[in-house]
Amino acid sequence: MDTPPAGALSAHVEPRTSARTLSGGSAAFVSGEVLHVGLIHLPAGACGRSHTHGSEQFNFVLQGAIDVELDGVVHRVPERNAIHVPAGARHRVAGAIGATASYLVVKNKTYGIEPRFEE
Repeated sequence: MDTPPAGALSAHVEPRTSARTLSGGSAAFVSGEVLHVGLIHLPAGACGRSHTHGSEQFNFVLQGAIDVELDGVVHRVPERNAIHVPAGARHRVAGAIGATASYLVVKNKTYGIEPRFEE
């Protein structure tokens, strides 16, 4: 989504042009009272910092593939597949080599979505 829709909204929308991801990709986010949903475009080989947060999340790959390091184990998540990241699990996402990936991330905001990094 490049611009927020006009009129009354029940959610806050951050346009893709102003949102960056931990992995260096571009994103558009919609945030309601409980759920935070993002459409992420991640360049091949881009990799984020390992982090945790208080709530669980799901990543569903729409195009390409992502590599998700979850508690030290790397999982390849191909197109039309999802991975569940439990609350508190250390994780990071990387674009699989070969092509840009697009994926949805869905987080429950109840226990916090702000990343916590190791010192």
